[in-house]
Amino acid sequence: MNTSILAIDKKENLMLLNRMTDRLFLSSTTFHSALISLLLVVTTMSANTAAAQPPQLAVANASVIDPVTAEPSIQSTTAEFYAGASIDEGLSYVSCVDPLDSVDLESSLVVENDHVGSAGNIYVLAIVGEESYMLVGDVFLPWDGLRDSLEPFATKTLQATETISVLDQVQFGPAGIEQGELAIYIGYELISDTNKIYYSATPLRVNIEPGAVISRSQYVGVDSCSPYVVKRTSAIVYDTGTITNPATAEFDLLLDLYVPDVDLSGKSVPSMVIIHGGGFYGGTRSQPALVDYAERFAAQGYLAISIDYRVAGQVPELNSQFASLYNQSVTTEVETELLQGLGMFSAMEDSLKALAWLENYAQEQGFEISALGLLGGSAGAITSLNVGYGLNDYGFAVPEFKAVVNHWGNLLIDLDTSKPSITADEAALISVHGTEDPTVLYSGSVEIHARADEIGLTNELITSEGAGHGFDVNRLWDSESFAGSGYTKGERILNFVNAAMLTP
Repeated sequence: MNTSILAIDKKENLMLLNRMTDRLFLSSTTFHSALISLLLVVTTMSANTAAAQPPQLAVANASVIDPVTAEPSIQSTTAEFYAGASIDEGLSYVSCVDPLDSVDLESSLVVENDHVGSAGNIYVLAIVGEESYMLVGDVFLPWDGLRDSLEPFATKTLQATETISVLDQVQFGPAGIEQGELAIYIGYELISDTNKIYYSATPLRVNIEPGAVISRSQYVGVDSCSPYVVKRTSAIVYDTGTITNPATAEFDLLLDLYVPDVDLSGKSVPSMVIIHGGGFYGGTRSQPALVDYAERFAAQGYLAISIDYRVAGQVPELNSQFASLYNQSVTTEVETELLQGLGMFSAMEDSLKALAWLENYAQEQGFEISALGLLGGSAGAITSLNVGYGLNDYGFAVPEFKAVVNHWGNLLIDLDTSKPSITADEAALISVHGTEDPTVLYSGSVEIHARADEIGLTNELITSEGAGHGFDVNRLWDSESFAGSGYTKGERILNFVNAAMLTP
């Protein structure tokens, strides 16, 4: 259940509801009859269970209906919601199932401490395209999306943890459901306050996909359903760069490589280059948030590299082309700003070296890079934007990029124009930026995306209301991309990149 479900106006309700999930690849009438026949007596409930707890759903909210205006608003909650689909009786949980798999769907909710022992209603909803269903007892019934017609799964005295077994060894294929997505939302309310519902704003999504497996053993391209085992190789020297502090020397430039642990020979593989932040004075390729991104991309079928680069304190020596642009661009006389600018330009130079290494590596291993993307945070995002959209304006040879992911950065090498130097044929752009960022102003991302809208470039700006600077405060994996989306910011980024990278 999310904000849209609790809205009073039906038209607005359905409009928001349609954004919640992608439409199934079969008619809603077919799914309706199949779902009703499939889910007749498959649901049980208990306060305690010996089974392993399924994964936590990322975002939990409380929706409050104003008793006077009937308008909904969102509040935070300490309640927790868990749900997972399993094809091995709870030993592991998957996001995709084959239509012939025998599927268990387990869920549980942890109520707020002061709700334990209170009388309450528990709700379970299934959303499929434009069709909505509510679990009432042991049967899913059609639901029109209106609060007044919503019926509970159970009414009972709430325990600290309520466990619901929604599906038990169910096969979708024999019931006529061969492909599609099922989204499950769970929530509860107190009988004493039915104007407030506590719910999972991000649902359990179960994709029914022919051929889905727990783990891929052969490369079939990008597959967000069936993950690859990831192989990581650390501290690869991708090139060297000259530094002059503490002494003039050639400095080894390092990267970590993340690849699907399968044979890639003869394959076309998309690749992401991940660039760390640190104000161009510090930072590391092994920043946990970046490692997480690299592993997620590689598990989907990407080759990902996370790179280090020379930073300001090392006083890098630029090659002649970058030195010329640096001298044109950096006009300050403040030493710290001069050094920071030097760090910014060395990050760009070293990123191009990493891209060259990547192309050579692919050739040596016998596969080709099918598409390139850049992802960075803070200084790394600035570098990604500069390399992705700026350097080609100044005579630099840069490859074609399909996607750029900007975490709270800005495009900083626009010397000859008052507008961000991006064009409609360049990489699709997605950004996350906090409105209260004191380090790199949110207005910079707004300007870039306004320019992208103006020229028709595929783009999306995810706004973190009230957030500052950095991964922790922007909460990529436990806050929605926008209210009612049903996707976390991180999930939205992965989906956006997948679409962009696969675009011809």
